[in-house]
Amino acid sequence: QTLSKDGFPAFIQAKYVNVIYQDNREATKPVARFEVDPTDYRLEEPLPEDFPLSDKDKKKAAFLLTLGTHSKSSYAFDDTIIEEDYANSYGVNLLYMTKVDYDLFDRFYFGTKIGFENNNVDLGFASGTNVKQSLGRYSIGPHISFDIYKTEKTRLTAFSNISVTYHRAYLTYEGLNDQLEERAFSAWGITPEIGAMWQWVEVIPNTDLVLGANVVAQQRVEMTPSVEGVGSYWNTEQDVLVMESGLRSTFTIGIQARY
Repeated sequence: QTLSKDGFPAFIQAKYVNVIYQDNREATKPVARFEVDPTDYRLEEPLPEDFPLSDKDKKKAAFLLTLGTHSKSSYAFDDTIIEEDYANSYGVNLLYMTKVDYDLFDRFYFGTKIGFENNNVDLGFASGTNVKQSLGRYSIGPHISFDIYKTEKTRLTAFSNISVTYHRAYLTYEGLNDQLEERAFSAWGITPEIGAMWQWVEVIPNTDLVLGANVVAQQRVEMTPSVEGVGSYWNTEQDVLVMESGLRSTFTIGIQARY
């Protein structure tokens, strides 16, 4: 704090204040960049309406499309599997975040992630029958992000979240003679992930273009059926669909609104 030309209280931003130590540290960093600096760094109150202060309440909302590697699942069928076809997963992520109060540099955000993704699996058996699997995951949980690099037009953001995930699967058995049976399996789990996003800021007013990648730590999950199977081809002793543990990668593209 200092005084204005009129003798009223005024302030100087900390980044323009240079501490004079009056010792050998003065030799490593000059006290002033110019012999004569014409700039008046004092800010008088009230500040101009267009002065670029950091907003206390800043929010982001993102809509992201996802493409990822598949999840490995298994069911103990009595028949021999001779063909497997695992498709990539597709989904949607929704993010809502708010800048934390103590962040003066607009880098640190905390919020919520809601996501859905699905991938299909086709299995062929030696007997000529087939099973189609539709594996879906619904998730929600806290999301945290930090801009590790930023310019006026771009940002590189690291993020992490941990979600409560509802796993659901539909298994459709296609037997001989047009025999058909569908069963539903489900379970709950915890899914952590980490990743990074590159943002092109203000591609249109208040809207960013986002491109990202992340790694998901898939936990082992045993999904149980909602009803018992009718056909004899189901395994009554091990009637569970197992989602194996492992790492999955996901790529995202979408838009992010700032307000």
